Amino acid sequence: MKKLAVLALLSFTTPLLAQPEGGTSQSPADGFMMQFDSNKDDRVTLQEFKDPQLRAIEQQFGYMDKNQDGKIDRSEIEAFGKEMQERMQQMRQQQGGQQR
Repeated sequence: MKKLAVLALLSFTTPLLAQPEGGTSQSPADGFMMQFDSNKDDRVTLQEFKDPQLRAIEQQFGYMDKNQDGKIDRSEIEAFGKEMQERMQQMRQQQGGQQR
């Protein structure tokens, strides 16, 4: 549950910290509206606010649910954890090679 809260917080704060290309600043409200105001009416409904977060959660769930049975079992969680560890190790190796 904590991970879902973190994901929700990140999806909320990312647009607030975003800056458009070219480095020009934008207000936190501009970033928020760009992220969540899907119909561009300068207002954000609860549904507009929930949609990006729900899509991210559903996408993550679908990725972890390798056999696509609508459930994540222990073996899928362990496989996901192992895959993430391997990816982190690869990223560290790539970063180490680029710094030389």
